[in-house]
Order: sequence, then structure tokens, then C-alpha cells
Amino acid sequence: MNINEIIKNKRVEAGLTQENVANYLGVSTPAVNKWEKGVSYPDITLLPPIARLFNIDMNTLLSFNEDLSEKEIGSILNKVSELMKDEGFEAGYEYAMSKIREYPSGNSLILNIGFTLEGGLVMFNTLDKKDEEFYRSEVIKLYERVLNSNDEKTKVQVSYIMILRYINENELDKAEELMKNIPDYNFDKDMLKANLYIKKEEKEKAYEILERKIMSLANDIQTVLLHMIELSLGENKYDEAAYFSSVSYKTAELFDLWEYNKYASDFQICIIKKDIERTISLLENMLPAMLSRWDISSSPLYRHIERKANSPEFAITLLETFINEVKTDKELSYLNESKKFWDLIKKYYNK
Repeated sequence: MNINEIIKNKRVEAGLTQENVANYLGVSTPAVNKWEKGVSYPDITLLPPIARLFNIDMNTLLSFNEDLSEKEIGSILNKVSELMKDEGFEAGYEYAMSKIREYPSGNSLILNIGFTLEGGLVMFNTLDKKDEEFYRSEVIKLYERVLNSNDEKTKVQVSYIMILRYINENELDKAEELMKNIPDYNFDKDMLKANLYIKKEEKEKAYEILERKIMSLANDIQTVLLHMIELSLGENKYDEAAYFSSVSYKTAELFDLWEYNKYASDFQICIIKKDIERTISLLENMLPAMLSRWDISSSPLYRHIERKANSPEFAITLLETFINEVKTDKELSYLNESKKFWDLIKKYYNK
């Protein structure tokens, strides 16, 4: 991020006007306006007082600490996750915020920290309701911070997240307004890259791009089918929903997706129909599937994609989180009187 963007962002964060900044530094308001637009730059003698005004160091002001690699970001995110798991959500949150203070204009870092903290609120949440609401609002602030930046790539990413959130919260006007920020064009750069690598006979690179494309499209198909199932159930078209669910199952099977994916859509139908026996039957498949390792490299479709192994502890945490949701979800309360259901829960979860 350039110095003009940093000055503008820090001024807005501090709640100052351009006139306030100008008065503090002893310059004109139009001068500050030109800095923020990138038309001109502050004199070198003004840099220390600008840094003091915004309570940042010179490295931050001059963007010396902004360019984090994907590996560096991944290392930070892993540390956040470890702290949330071992020492509690608050410990992970404090570490995450310290890294954001260290790299205040690292939009990719901020966005991914938001993802990680939001996941932590699901998987490592021992907070009371008031604290949980506070931290959820802090995560939203991180997304909004990226949304107000000049980083177009991360702005589009966070726009998708916020649009889905607004839709789920029935804030439809906000969702529609934000949708205007997403480009209409659909430029598939990956397919161009694959063609390029094929021509250059760099087969391994071409394979990996194409395999990731297959995986992405297969997951997109399942997501679309889940939405179609939701629409059908809303119209009481159970046969139609069942058909879409069968297509989703076949998609997971055909494209060698994670075993769990086969059952997720049918599970949603059973919840609406309150079908006790079928729900339990699906859980008997879903629970062990969550513990099973999805070795994508064992499929010819994905043999060039490097597998990122999740630890057994991660699988157990994921399973426990899912079981807790099943036990407390009001929509699944129809299972509470079933001994078979509770026996199944005890088999996988004794807490």
C-alpha cells in the first residue's frame, strides 16, 4: 500500500478530517488532500510528525512491513489457530490483533485473520453470549476495514462474504448495494495459464491448474444444488428436492470428493421432514466420514495437487463441533427422544 493510502486510512481510523491533519502539521488542507490522492507527497521533514499523529512507526508509514508472503501469512494463521485451541479464543484473538498492528495495511493478512477468527468462534468457542457477540462484531470490523481499502482483489473477496452475511441476516438492501462493487466480467485466467503451460510442455503445472479447476467446479455444483434443494423444500416439492440430493450424491462420488459431501444435502431434507430413522442413518455415515482422511492424491483426478494433511486433532475438533451443533440445534430436537441417536452420539463423543 502506498503512503497516500496509509495517510488516508489512518486519518479515517483516527476520526480526523483533512483540516484537522493540516492544522496539526502546519500545512494547508489542499496539501493533505493532494497527499491522499497521490498527486503529491509530504515533505520528508513531516514524516515523523505524521507518524506520531497516527500513533504508528515510520516502517508502517513508509510500508516497509507490508509485503507478507503466503507462507508468512500461513504461519501467522497457524499460530492463531494453535493459540485458540490450546489457550482459548481470546489468546488467539490478541495475537492476531498484534500482527494486524504490526502490518496494518496488509489486507490479505487482515482478511485471512478474519476468516480464521470466525472459524475459531465455531470450533474453539467457550465464550459467554455477550463476549461472543463482541468478538463477532470485531471480525465484521476487520472485513469492513478491507472493504474500505484500495486493494481491489481483497475487496472483491470480502464483498462476497459480506453479501452472504447480509442475505442471511435479511439486510437485503445492503447486500444489493454491495453487489454493485463486484465486477460483472468473468475472466478465467487459470484456463489461459493451463493452455500456456500445455504449449510450453510444463505438464505438471498444467495438470495442477486443471485438477484444481475440476475440484472447484464440483464443489460449486454441490453448492448450487443445496440452494435448489432449499428452494424446493420451501415449496414443499419433496420429490424434486430428493432428486437434487441424489445428483449431489452422485457428484461427490463421480468427482471423488470428501465422503462427508455425499450426505450433506440429504441431511437437510431429513431435518425438514423430521425423519428420525433416516437422519440417524445419515449420521452413522457422516460422523465417521468427518474423522476419515480425504487423501485427494489417491484420485487420478487430483494426483498433482499437493495434499495438506490435517492433524488428527483437527478432525476430532471438527467432529466435536458438529456433534455439539447437532445436540443443541432446535431443528434437530425431534431426535432427543431417540435412544439410538444418543447411543450414536456417545460412541463418538463422551463429553
